[in-house]
Amino acid sequence: MLLLALLSLSSHANFNMQNVSSSDEKSLCEIDNREVSQNMAVARMLENEKSYSPCTATLIGKRCLITAGHCKPSKNNWITEFNTPLSSPVTGKLIHSNKEDIYDLDKIYGVLDAYVGKDWLVYSVKANSYTNKLPGELYSPYSISFELPEVGIELQITGYGTDSEKRYNNAQQESFGPLIQVENARTTLIYRVDTTGGNSGSAIVNATTNEIIGIHSHGGCIGEYAGNKGTLITGNDDLIKAINQCLTDDQ
Repeated sequence: MLLLALLSLSSHANFNMQNVSSSDEKSLCEIDNREVSQNMAVARMLENEKSYSPCTATLIGKRCLITAGHCKPSKNNWITEFNTPLSSPVTGKLIHSNKEDIYDLDKIYGVLDAYVGKDWLVYSVKANSYTNKLPGELYSPYSISFELPEVGIELQITGYGTDSEKRYNNAQQESFGPLIQVENARTTLIYRVDTTGGNSGSAIVNATTNEIIGIHSHGGCIGEYAGNKGTLITGNDDLIKAINQCLTDDQ
């Protein structure tokens, strides 16, 4: 089972993740400090409207989003949901967004799923078929920092991780914590910010500047000096190229 992969430091979550369990908590740094949030720039990425196993994507332009490369389904098609509700308090299954908040895939600008530090996806969405609006016309996108971050800065990660509390399972939550290591040569960030399965693809945000510095992809926050892991934007030339091309097309 893919869920059992979270027992290792190299674990990551994707569309096959199910409800939270003790093994899933390896991505939590000591206690669970996540809090329910309603960040309109953070979306839930699913294979279709019948899927209940999400990843997280973040808006960086009118129609551009970033997520993790391992979140990409085998078929080049998926939906992106904004303005998401809490999950069912009875079953724990996520409740899909309203039709006017669901967007279909437009174009893939680049994708790489080559383990920690090389795990990213840049894509765009079509205008909503009901409102004819793009998400960036309704919600404010994040800016991206292409600078090397300093160890010790406070990070924010927002996403759709699993949770033993049913109404919060795969509903949007945010968490804060420090950046503890930057492996520049391997373009990897290591941090003590709580995540669980479903957080894959979450933007790693500098909480002071509110700029994205990376993309969360792997769990492993067990032990005093361990941390979760993600892809650093700086140094990933193909990722930067894909971001810039998408944003250029956005104009």
